[in-house]
Amino acid sequence: MALARGSTLGPYAIVAELGHGAMGVVYTARDPRLDRQVAIKVLPSDLTRDDIAKQRFLQEAKAASALDHPNICTIHEINETDDGQLYLVMAYYEGETLKERIERGPLVLEDATDIATQVGQGLAEAHAAGIVHRDIKPANLLIVRGGAVKILDFGLAKLAGMDEVTQTGAALGTVAYMSPEQARGEEVDHRTDIWSLGVVLYEMLSGQRPFRGENLLVISQAISRHRPVPLAGPGSVLDGVIGRALTKDKAQRYASATDLVASLRSRPGPRPAPMAAIAPEVASIAVLPFTDMSPARDQDYFCEGMAEELINGLSGIGGLRVAARASAFLLKGEDIRKIGELLNVTSVLDGSVRTAGSRLRVTAQLNNASDGYQLWSKRYDRDMDDVFAVQDDIASDIVKALQVELAGSQPQAQSRHTDNLEAYHLYLRGRHSFFRRTPDTMAQSKVFFEQALAKDPRYALALAGLADQYSIDGFYGRTPSLEAGPRARELAQQALAIDDSLSEAHNANAFVQGYYNLSWHDAASAARRAVELNPANVIALL
Repeated sequence: MALARGSTLGPYAIVAELGHGAMGVVYTARDPRLDRQVAIKVLPSDLTRDDIAKQRFLQEAKAASALDHPNICTIHEINETDDGQLYLVMAYYEGETLKERIERGPLVLEDATDIATQVGQGLAEAHAAGIVHRDIKPANLLIVRGGAVKILDFGLAKLAGMDEVTQTGAALGTVAYMSPEQARGEEVDHRTDIWSLGVVLYEMLSGQRPFRGENLLVISQAISRHRPVPLAGPGSVLDGVIGRALTKDKAQRYASATDLVASLRSRPGPRPAPMAAIAPEVASIAVLPFTDMSPARDQDYFCEGMAEELINGLSGIGGLRVAARASAFLLKGEDIRKIGELLNVTSVLDGSVRTAGSRLRVTAQLNNASDGYQLWSKRYDRDMDDVFAVQDDIASDIVKALQVELAGSQPQAQSRHTDNLEAYHLYLRGRHSFFRRTPDTMAQSKVFFEQALAKDPRYALALAGLADQYSIDGFYGRTPSLEAGPRARELAQQALAIDDSLSEAHNANAFVQGYYNLSWHDAASAARRAVELNPANVIALL
């Protein structure tokens, strides 16, 4: 159905055709009732002949129309003509699609990061409402005047059957952005959008799609089997972010768009010269997750916990700059020199953990980030009961090795918040599961936090962890907000009452104040206090 200028569609007066494609024709129109300009997408009749598909689309489009987010195109109305043809009435924005922008050449790093961050924020809002886009690609991302990005066409991929791969020309363009599970025709969830955003980010930085081919089969095989060619130039600082978004196994991808946005925000910026030419004003270090060398290989949680405790302890030392957890952990397995360059640090600490019964062996080594050579190494053989002392000893030895100018002669031992070793290990297991952000691991983390509190009811860290768990469960709809909010609030307040100097407790309170109490001033104040207490608490910075 072609609409001429001056014709009407319902109450709307058609002004001009903006464009057309496989998903319909878009017109600008005037709404005489509110005297405003709108955009109308008239869907192809062949997409709406299936009554079941039509009802499914209407249900999802109505849900999408309820989304109120600056990075999601506002849907004013969903209607149909007398002959049953569907159309959507949307806000009209002046700008260009990201597809049109990429056609002029790759984007600079800062612009690409900004666009990906905005898209991630919009997706996080949709995913929290249970809505998956399924067709994130440059043609569905609109850059409006002023630089804001709007996500278009929620629900249309499902209506068009894009969960199944077809041989149409239109599908070929879309298939290049499909996740492996989507290309196989399997059931998809929000992680398929995370994959697609990773593809878009790669294309913005390189000007090319990471998975290419002359036909659908070649593209699908590339998606399922191949790894993208690493980015060159300034965009290479995002190789780790893109690599995780494009992990074939969806369980290993970012668990949420919020996590992806956090990585984009915490990425190091491009550096104007090689590290050797710029001497940092203070000593600096990145602490990587330790490697599990235990026979059962079941100590990953403890290895990450060991590294995180060291980050927290070292962050409180004057004269030493410590890379945040999110940045350092993302680069595990990378070459030491590359880590130094990406994070702008002079040294990198890694190590290994081996447990056997009640015995604990921790090997730590400090490496020069400029050349990768080892500066210092030491092995600590202790009883498991001495794990806290080991962490303090490593921190003290690192300071000596770096010859850091301190306000005092030695770093102070860190507060451990519990003397119960079982509670401590359960808490580490809880945080380890919490940061993976899958439904299964989130359920596990809740159990671990509760078990830690059963061992030590006044364990403030575990109280803060459980508060975060309830907050996130409510945010993602796994627990009703009316149940999750009060419980998160109660737990955060308990943690603060026990230890008002605990950064994690203030951060848990910040989430409660912002999301459940809608008190942005109190949320900002709590987050600032969390950062003051622990500058390495990167979550509070978000």
